[in-house]
This record gives sequence, structure tokens and C-alpha cells, in this order.
Amino acid sequence: LDIETQARKGVELTYNFFKTQMEIPMTLPQVGIKTDELVPEMSRQVLAHNNMQQIYVPMDEEAVERVIRACFEEMTSF
Repeated sequence: LDIETQARKGVELTYNFFKTQMEIPMTLPQVGIKTDELVPEMSRQVLAHNNMQQIYVPMDEEAVERVIRACFEEMTSF
């Protein structure tokens, strides 16, 4: 297996472990956030309290918002 395939398999196994063995909620609706109306404010708060330019992949408000919106559904591809 190439390194990307190995990494994706590791993410999948970790995700499934957290979901099935640890019973950790994996989506925002599972923790009570049912709509996306707060996503812009959540994104602003992330940027206000973290330096998102000094991480592995620098993120602006739009990128943070995309990540948060993706959290409304479970991962299906890894």
C-alpha cells in the first residue's frame, strides 16, 4: 500500500473506533447542533481564539466554515 492509502485507512479505523467502541458523537446534530445558522459565528470564534495561519494548512474564515459545515454529516469516504 502507498502512504496515502495507509493514511486514509488509519483515519477510517480511528473514526470507526471512536464511533463504535468509544461511542463518541461524530456529527454536530448528534451533540445538539441541528442547524447551520451558527456556523458563521462559530467560524469567527475559531479564528478569534486560534492562529489558523500557523497550522499545517492555513485556514481563513471560509475554510473553517467549510470544515464546520462538513461536520453535519458523518464521513463516508476516507
